[in-house]
Amino acid sequence: MHPPPEQFNLDALVHTYDIDHDYEQFKRLEFLHKLQSYIPLEKAAVLELGPASGQLTRLLSQRARRVVAVEGSSAFLEQARRCVGDCAHVQFELSYFEDFHTTERFDCIVLQHVLEHIREPEPVLRRLASFLLPDGLLAVSVPNAYALSRQLAVAMGLLPSVFALSENDRNHGHYRIYDWSALEHQLAAAGYVIIGRHGLYLKLLSDRQQEQMLQAKIMGEQQIKGLWTLADQYRDIAGGIMVIAKPGPLP
Repeated sequence: MHPPPEQFNLDALVHTYDIDHDYEQFKRLEFLHKLQSYIPLEKAAVLELGPASGQLTRLLSQRARRVVAVEGSSAFLEQARRCVGDCAHVQFELSYFEDFHTTERFDCIVLQHVLEHIREPEPVLRRLASFLLPDGLLAVSVPNAYALSRQLAVAMGLLPSVFALSENDRNHGHYRIYDWSALEHQLAAAGYVIIGRHGLYLKLLSDRQQEQMLQAKIMGEQQIKGLWTLADQYRDIAGGIMVIAKPGPLP
């Protein structure tokens, strides 16, 4: 397995992530809550790209009929295995997405905060269409450039623009910051038709500050889940962008 040209060293990025706390788990639950309005996961075979520490994989394993998780970092893959534990209907594969091959076809492919890590997403997205069943869906989430928290960072002089990569972005190996237009254009160029749009985790402050408020009981589950609804109402300024898509008709 060889990394694509100019690919980040994925194992070297593992230590930069702090993604196993309560606020991150609420973010995963919001993603699944909105995905389940499109597909009965209990009957679904799911392909997950980039499971990282495996927290979303574990949640999927509790809901889906089958899960195949593909990870390019051996260090993250081992974390994910430990997180999920002994689960007969979960399969892990160590592979760069560009190299992954399978004859299996899936009801749903999940890319939660993955596309911003891929240098050239469109070829990967086009390949993924071949792994979907005829009625299969692609579920994508990415950070939103116009998130209220990023706009606040610009107003405070911490970022020169909402599209600038922060130190945190660079540490995590992000190539870009998306807005709705950029993501929709990328999916259309890869041959997908969008059937659902959602905002995710509406917030004013950083994830770290949101976690601190949870731990201090300044906010709790009721407020977090209320924000799930508001994120759809104000999706242009939500923290994340979520799109449900399916391959379009062949030309």
